[in-house]
Amino acid sequence: PVAPAPMMIFFDSGGKEIRREWEPVLDEAARAAAGGTRLRIVGHSDRSGSAAVNRRTSLERARIVADALIARGVASASLLVSGEGEDRP
Repeated sequence: PVAPAPMMIFFDSGGKEIRREWEPVLDEAARAAAGGTRLRIVGHSDRSGSAAVNRRTSLERARIVADALIARGVASASLLVSGEGEDRP
């Protein structure tokens, strides 16, 4: 299947909670995955904390998004999760 266009979800600085305004993006991503598309979820962070904290935050954000997609019926095997830390804010 053709990969969908990149979709973005923004978090508050240092935050790890998905705001309701991003629910439609999650719904769209879940629909794309339902068609057999594998999704790559890449977490990012800003540079407000240490590099180690930002790396951890970025991975936690990616996992939070993955969990939200799994809750929408997306198979975990179709998700590739990684974190970029502050390297690619």
